[in-house]
Amino acid sequence: MKNFKINIAFGVLVGLAVLGFVFEDKIRLFLASSGSMDITEIQFKDISGRNETLNPNFRGYVIFYSDLVGCTICLQRLSNLNGLEKSYPEIGFYGIAKHANEGKAFAEMLFQFEIPGTFLVDDLQIIKQRFLLADKPILLFFNRNRTLIASLPLDVEYENLKKQIHLFLNEY
Repeated sequence: MKNFKINIAFGVLVGLAVLGFVFEDKIRLFLASSGSMDITEIQFKDISGRNETLNPNFRGYVIFYSDLVGCTICLQRLSNLNGLEKSYPEIGFYGIAKHANEGKAFAEMLFQFEIPGTFLVDDLQIIKQRFLLADKPILLFFNRNRTLIASLPLDVEYENLKKQIHLFLNEY
């Protein structure tokens, strides 16, 4: 009987670990969106090192957040954003690097791949800490209340990323 209880407890722990791994991004999104933080009040740096904030007049925000300057696969997936700033002029598009020393290279790569938006640096990693982000490139979607409504890790292949982006943008 004692071994049976130990086996049950072990099975439950393994099951929870597997569920945690499978639903990691959804768990992070839930925990991150449970508090309130106005992303337009976060101080970023522009490429020249000047303090900058997100424009508070947008109806929503799409943020590409990364520290992997050389992640060409992620940037190729981001090509799905091309033209969206014209279709959704009321949505703010931003590319934000995690480290100040990568800001210029980050902006050059986004420009080279024709990724829309303003390029900023989160050298204090406020977004990473506040929204419990893992170390992988990610698209973050914020609604008009500046609440995180979705995140799409870019290390995953999506069947129709452009369609998913349109769905999130129409939720604003």
